[in-house]
Amino acid sequence: MSLPKSTKLALSSYLSGSRIKKILKYIYLSFSKYKLVKKDGTFDSEYLFFISHEKILREDHLKIFESVFQSYKKYSNEQCCKLEYKRVFSFSLSKLIKAKFRLYKLLEIQMEEVINSIDFTNIKNLIVFCDTTPLQNYIVEYCHKKNIRTLGLQHGFYPSPLNSKYWRRIYLASNSDIFVAWDKQTIDYMSLYSKNRKRKFIKAGPITFNIEKNNTTNTEKVKKISIYSAGIDQKEINNYLVKLTKYIKENSKINVTFICHPYFNFYNRVINSIKTGIKFEKNSKKNDNYDCHLILNSSVWLELEQKQCRFIRLDTMYYEKDDLSTILEKILDKKFNSSNLNDSNLRIPFCNSDETINKINKFLSTGETK
Repeated sequence: MSLPKSTKLALSSYLSGSRIKKILKYIYLSFSKYKLVKKDGTFDSEYLFFISHEKILREDHLKIFESVFQSYKKYSNEQCCKLEYKRVFSFSLSKLIKAKFRLYKLLEIQMEEVINSIDFTNIKNLIVFCDTTPLQNYIVEYCHKKNIRTLGLQHGFYPSPLNSKYWRRIYLASNSDIFVAWDKQTIDYMSLYSKNRKRKFIKAGPITFNIEKNNTTNTEKVKKISIYSAGIDQKEINNYLVKLTKYIKENSKINVTFICHPYFNFYNRVINSIKTGIKFEKNSKKNDNYDCHLILNSSVWLELEQKQCRFIRLDTMYYEKDDLSTILEKILDKKFNSSNLNDSNLRIPFCNSDETINKINKFLSTGETK
């Protein structure tokens, strides 16, 4: 199967970046392949759960997907199969020659190898973790040709595509028949870029897990805060957050820690720290104690809410271009807490984790999306 348009969009997003980054990604993809690292169940099942890792392995993603898989097995008492793939080092000169050293053709060959390793004879339902990553997107397209029903999960907050070429490609690439959406804004954006496609949405909030609550109160003086970056490809948002970090440092005595998204590796953190003059900390720094947390287009606030931490979601202030001094005033206001933040209801999750999993289970068993 040649690369479908949606998979090419997914790949173009994956390969976006500066010239040097594109060269490094070309080398990485040329010297790696997809490998099955875990299989749970057999192909006798009608239900195939599929997840793959293109860049780094996210333990939180695996945990969420495993919970959906195990929950449906228990709910339906059906046989289910779950496959997990990741990229591993491998070089094949013959494949490069066959692909005529064209990257997209090489990736098509690699993805087709995965397709050929799966017995789809009995499969009637495909559940993927993220239908905008290349391999999962490609398998969804293959299942469309086989009339296999497909379902994709939302795994993070999707920002506005209106001023972002990168996110327009993401919305256009999303290709599952049924998409589990966290909030109304995501459905609005998905619908905007799915006008000629027959797609349905399950209104279900994110899947989170029980997290130990924080004993600190919101009335203490703020001395130490954290600011969370967006994904590595969201340059405009990250530039704004760097600017905000510098502003707070220059106009207050608050200690500010800039915490990177998990996709920022050591090289990315060092380069960005040098370029901006702000230290880009690894994601594990989020486990330290802070008096307040600032978040923009990040699902980390769901964890903070469960911990009962004091946090400020910057989404509305960012899109409405509020002055940076307004944000600093809110941080310094002892009476201010997360619950009275004037944020848009469009970003409020539809339901909690248990309700979300129940809605997915109900759909897989009955086809009902409500």
